[in-house]
Amino acid sequence: MSPTSFREIGPASLKTSLVVDADPQVESVLGAALNPRRWMIQHASDNARATALVQASIYELAITSEKTSRKEDVALLRNLRGVHPHT
Repeated sequence: MSPTSFREIGPASLKTSLVVDADPQVESVLGAALNPRRWMIQHASDNARATALVQASIYELAITSEKTSRKEDVALLRNLRGVHPHT
């Protein structure tokens, strides 16, 4: 398992979520909450890494850290929407 990928890439029918958080426990909680047969979770430890991942992939769901400021989250989400408007 790579540090930026919670699960290996599965069938094309999986939806992809991006989790932006430096806490590894968040991966465990979301892994249990999101059905692994329906969701692949990609992890980014910070907004810069998340922005880089978005350049290469499309995400149906983006979850940001509770530890970042609203201003940082809004900036990240604007970047995501700028690259992929339907994220």
